[in-house]
Amino acid sequence: WLVLVAPDGADGKPDMSRARAFLPAPGQGITFRADVWHHPLTVLDRPGLFAISMWLDGTSGDEEFFTLPAPVRVLAPAGI
Repeated sequence: WLVLVAPDGADGKPDMSRARAFLPAPGQGITFRADVWHHPLTVLDRPGLFAISMWLDGTSGDEEFFTLPAPVRVLAPAGI
């Protein structure tokens, strides 16, 4: 599975110049700290099942969506 994250930029939107992608191990948990944008978790080679626990306070800030101005290409090392 693939995780893609980006820190908050000065404008409050994802700073894609500092975005990072990684391939977690099977069974590994991921915790996102505040002010980190993330792409929905993506399984690459088969169906996947995720459990998500998140704090909700009922305000509009519970979920924020952002459309990237350009596609992001993630290249995996050879052999993956």
